[in-house]
Amino acid sequence: MTIAGDEPRLAEFRPQRKPFSHLRSECEQLAPTVNNPPSKAEEPMHSAPKSMRRPVNNRRYSALLHKLFTEKTFLFNSAFSVQLCHRLRLGDKPDFCKGSAMNPPPLTLASRITFFAIVISQWSQWCPLASGEDAVAKAIAFVEKIDDIQIGYGLAIGDVDGDGKDDILLADQKEIVWYRNPDWQRHIVATRLSLKDNVCIAARDIDGDGKVEIAAGANWNPGETSNRDESGSVHYLTAPEDVTQPWTPVKLPHDPTTHRMHWVRDGKGKFSLVVLPLHGIDNRGGKGEHGVKVTAYHVPEKPEDAAQWKTTVLDDSMHMTHNFDLIIDPKGGADQLVIAGREGIVTLAWSESKWNRTFQGFDEGFGEVRRNGDITAGIHPFHGNKVTVALGNAIPLVLDESLNEGHALAIADLLGTGQRQIIAGWRGTDASGRVGIRLYAPPQSAGAPWTQHLIDDNTMACEDVKIADINGDGKPDIIAAGRNTKNLNIYWNRRK
Repeated sequence: MTIAGDEPRLAEFRPQRKPFSHLRSECEQLAPTVNNPPSKAEEPMHSAPKSMRRPVNNRRYSALLHKLFTEKTFLFNSAFSVQLCHRLRLGDKPDFCKGSAMNPPPLTLASRITFFAIVISQWSQWCPLASGEDAVAKAIAFVEKIDDIQIGYGLAIGDVDGDGKDDILLADQKEIVWYRNPDWQRHIVATRLSLKDNVCIAARDIDGDGKVEIAAGANWNPGETSNRDESGSVHYLTAPEDVTQPWTPVKLPHDPTTHRMHWVRDGKGKFSLVVLPLHGIDNRGGKGEHGVKVTAYHVPEKPEDAAQWKTTVLDDSMHMTHNFDLIIDPKGGADQLVIAGREGIVTLAWSESKWNRTFQGFDEGFGEVRRNGDITAGIHPFHGNKVTVALGNAIPLVLDESLNEGHALAIADLLGTGQRQIIAGWRGTDASGRVGIRLYAPPQSAGAPWTQHLIDDNTMACEDVKIADINGDGKPDIIAAGRNTKNLNIYWNRRK
């Protein structure tokens, strides 16, 4: 893989890239030198429904910059200039960055001016909170907390009640629920589908009546790969006349370790529920004799009758998978599936009246994968730390290596630039002890780097994320479910 920043440098003094968490830590190491640290009242709000959150410790960084530039700390102190060169990873190309703090070079007026310009430009890149609020984060940081939840295994978006508005659906630990748009009133679809946790949900209008059909996976037991009674379950949920009342579950046959599902349209216009287990049967640690059976459940005339459901195995080439992306044809043709696995990516596309498989192998494998046009984004490895992007069949470019348990991924143009951005969330605390969601924006000019923008800072241990224009204003919003933070949030898109 290619790491962002390894491409030819555009500027002579462009710093080498380091993981964001390390850069943030280094920025904060300088902060205690400020004489007036922020008071408790100035600390950020971590969960404020319907409020605009401020960047963390913005006043601290501003005070530090004020000290550096007004008290002449580095303009007339060549020893400190060397230290700051090293902090900002400017290397030793500029004359004023050579040497050491004990044996610094002389600072001429010209070098002071150059150094000042470089520090200003690079500080905002490596310590992004130093230069004030991130305009991108500010545009998509109006957070509305919808509910307190248990785990939030899986999200889906769709119109449940047929009012023309997309609702939010959630597979929580013991309940399948939906939240009515726009008052977000909570309704229970099903409770305790199995003795163990729910794990996934699929929702889509497959019969054209303006209301979604719902399926769910439960009995989550990833360590049991052999016993179908002890691991995995698949349920079609039959809607009542009043969709705010409990739905009737129809239990279908299944393999162990049921993990993800989508409603998928084939080239004949027929829908199936495609289910993806985590492991192949009897496999351990991603190894074994059996591949993961990607299984299509064909919708019968009477879906409430479990005996009428028939299945077809679409693929069984990988031995451990984690997630898969559904690519819907806007013209109503066949969908595509992109499956993330320990061995790489499998794409299933419809042609010649059948599903055809294409495989791309990757040593690290994929935990999450999303595709939008010619852009493929990934999180590596399983529950991994890396966010990557690839154009077509190119080698993935590493955008970030600082996540811990990366578990949520999306591609969308949230900024309205005509370019697609990548959104990634992680659920384990990173090196700086934080969880959150980041947006990665593509270069604005040839050869420039991708940029990172912190959408959520330590309030969302992200288990799943969806992108949808929830309020119909033409701007996509972020919907996220937090595992350890136990919250369901909407990040409203307030861009102008």
